[in-house]
Amino acid sequence: MDMEESAEENSNAAGEQYEEEIVPKIITDEVFEEVTARSNIVIRDLQMAKQYSASEDMQKLLLVCQNLRQNILDEKEKIEQMKGEVVNAQARVQNVLKASVQDQEVIQSLKSEIELLKISVDASVLREQIAQEAMNVLREKLEKLQKEAEKYTDRGDAGEDGNAMISKKEGLRERDRMINEIEELQKKVQSQTKYIEELEERNIENEEKIKDLYRQLEDFSNDAFKGKRAFEQISNKLQEATDEKQYLADELKKYKQQAEAEHRIVVQQNMQMLGLRANLDKQTTQNNLNTMKLTRLTADFDNVSQLRDKLTSDLNTKNNILKLKEDENAKFRLENAKIIKSKEILMKKMMTIDASKATLENEILKLKNIISTFEKEREQTKKTIEQAKKYSDGLLRERDLVRKEMVKCTKTINDHRNHASIVEQQIKTLENEIKQFTHSEQKLTNTISKLKKEKEQLIEDLQNMSDKHDIIKEDLNSKVYQINDYKEKVVENQTRLVKTQHDLQSAQADIINLEKELQMSKDSYEELKEKIKLSVTQMEKLKEQIVMKEEELKKSQKHIEKIEKEKQGMKVEINSSLIALQHTKSELAEIKEENVKIIKTLRESDSGIEKLKKQLDNLISEKELITTQITRKCSEIELLNQKINMMQMALDRSNSQYNDRLEDIKLLKIEIKNLRSQRNLLARGIANTADMRQEVLQLNRVLVQERVRSRALENEMTTPMNVHRWRKLNGIDPDKAQLLSKVQSLQKRLLLQTSVLLKKDETIQTITEKVQYLEDFTSKLPSENIKEELMMTRHKLSAHTKKMKAALALSKIKNEDLKTRDSLIEEMRNNLMEVKRQLLNEKKEKNKLLETLREFRKSALETQKTIDEYKICGAGFKMNC
Repeated sequence: MDMEESAEENSNAAGEQYEEEIVPKIITDEVFEEVTARSNIVIRDLQMAKQYSASEDMQKLLLVCQNLRQNILDEKEKIEQMKGEVVNAQARVQNVLKASVQDQEVIQSLKSEIELLKISVDASVLREQIAQEAMNVLREKLEKLQKEAEKYTDRGDAGEDGNAMISKKEGLRERDRMINEIEELQKKVQSQTKYIEELEERNIENEEKIKDLYRQLEDFSNDAFKGKRAFEQISNKLQEATDEKQYLADELKKYKQQAEAEHRIVVQQNMQMLGLRANLDKQTTQNNLNTMKLTRLTADFDNVSQLRDKLTSDLNTKNNILKLKEDENAKFRLENAKIIKSKEILMKKMMTIDASKATLENEILKLKNIISTFEKEREQTKKTIEQAKKYSDGLLRERDLVRKEMVKCTKTINDHRNHASIVEQQIKTLENEIKQFTHSEQKLTNTISKLKKEKEQLIEDLQNMSDKHDIIKEDLNSKVYQINDYKEKVVENQTRLVKTQHDLQSAQADIINLEKELQMSKDSYEELKEKIKLSVTQMEKLKEQIVMKEEELKKSQKHIEKIEKEKQGMKVEINSSLIALQHTKSELAEIKEENVKIIKTLRESDSGIEKLKKQLDNLISEKELITTQITRKCSEIELLNQKINMMQMALDRSNSQYNDRLEDIKLLKIEIKNLRSQRNLLARGIANTADMRQEVLQLNRVLVQERVRSRALENEMTTPMNVHRWRKLNGIDPDKAQLLSKVQSLQKRLLLQTSVLLKKDETIQTITEKVQYLEDFTSKLPSENIKEELMMTRHKLSAHTKKMKAALALSKIKNEDLKTRDSLIEEMRNNLMEVKRQLLNEKKEKNKLLETLREFRKSALETQKTIDEYKICGAGFKMNC
């Protein structure tokens, strides 16, 4: 329990470190480049490992990440551009505001100057009025003086001359004084006229300045209006950008939440992987123990097989010896049978050979010699029989030993069978788990198909909504174009209004100037009549001009009223279009919300599909692991079954051979009994051998003839006189024992090489699985020196691939060797079949010879019967009774 708790703590610590390192808070360009480089390396490794589906999924994920990264960067650039535009617009607005403030200050200063000029003009007008009043007073005084002077002239020179002279003098003084005053007044008037001209020039300059300022104001107002529009557009863009930013931030939060959830899932999976690793370690230890047991058992089995091979070789040699002895015994049997038959013939003929004893003594001596030789051969046969007994006792002992070894082998086989039954139970449990996984896979595929159908329906709805959105956009664009046309018309009318206002202001300024000129002309014409007349004419002309300008003003006012009416109608249309725009905007907003909802549902469905895909991939990986384990166990079971079958075959062969030996022993015992009986018969027939010498001679002649015939037949068999043969056969067919030993040795080699190849295949599979596991693990674990580690793993992988290629080449070479050996084995089998056929032919020929011998024996017996039927009289004549 303590070990498990420490393992759990270590796994938790590893998971926390993994949590700290796997998802950085800020994804920089360097981190993204490292991730892309790692993913490219992983894709290459997967392609090298021929896992094309995983590599395609990784490529799709890479493309999606790159697109998202590019979209985020583009949106950041757009936001920065919009911020720059907003800053520029704000600076422009501030500049416009500053310029408007300055313009207002200038306008106020100009207004104050205009008011001061108006005050000065009013003061000058008052001065002119005062001067005109003084001039009128002086004119009245002059008229009075002229009248008095005329009165005085009318009175004549009758009056007092002195008083007249005094009055003239006074009048002259007053005239001079008045002339001086008039001159002074004229000077003042000239100075005032000059001052008025200067003021008028100043007024003209100021009016021009005012017009320039009005123009500048209009320009500034237009710029300000444009700036307001741009500011509104920029503010709208800012709001849209902020909305997009919030939307992206929400999406980023969602992605982060999903990433955290996936990270938690990954951590859980890592924990599960750690548990599975612990289980795998336990299983590997168990497998190692089982492999050790298997190696021990295989070593024991090899030893047993070696002992069995030795025993089989010894048995084969002994079988060959027994066969040779059987052949010798068969020969002895044939000879004994012949002797028995000859003995019977001799026993029958002894009665007939009593008369010819003297002639047959030499033959009896020869027969004694023959009998002595037969006795020697019989002693030798006794010795061989005793040796055969000893050999049979040794075979019995060896049989007991073999039985004991067979009992041990049966025990080991039972153990293997028990182990195989346990493995089969495990395989059944794994198959049940695989069925459960397949059922879960079917459920997942059904859910995925349902989600795909829902996705297709949502995509169709989206397409319909997008079509509606396009139609509404087209309507909006048309309405926007109409609004822009109306705005252009309004701007044109406003420019016309501004122009008419400028004309009115210029006319008013002209009127004011003309009034001022009228006032000046009145003053000048009061002083001088000619100037007055000219001023009157000018006034009339100016009045006519004023009338014309008033008429023009009335026309312009009427035109302005018409423009205002049109403006009001345009405003009504603009309001209606704005209401329609608001409706369309509300519809667009609803459509956007629906699109957002649909997109959210699609994303949720995609995330669910991705989760299901991940679960499927995990299930498929677990299924593959289970299938690999099953294939391993099946291969082990097949090997064990093959070994068991081989052992059973060997046992069956040994049992069959043992039974054959027992039958041979029984046959030998029967033959020994027959030989004993024949010996007894021969011992009984030794007494009357003298009577049978002639028959023995005859039989020897027959034997010699038959031997000659048999030798001739053997020579024909060994060296057939074939006419069409052009060369002699020098080859010798191998013995059956040699062929069996060769076949067994080749089978052993085959078994050894197949076991070695299977072990190498298992090691290769384990190495490939470890490599794949390490690749997945290294791809999930980011580190600073991951490139170096990846390079090292690449080198290792290249070395492993080279080793794998070398092992594959060796396996191919060994397969070719196995094929050649199989061909050799087939050739050997064919040779064995040919040898068997030859043996069958030889047996058939032997049977034919035996049949001929039997027929000969039958003919000999018939002759004996005929001889027994005849009776001999004196002088050697035969009498038929």
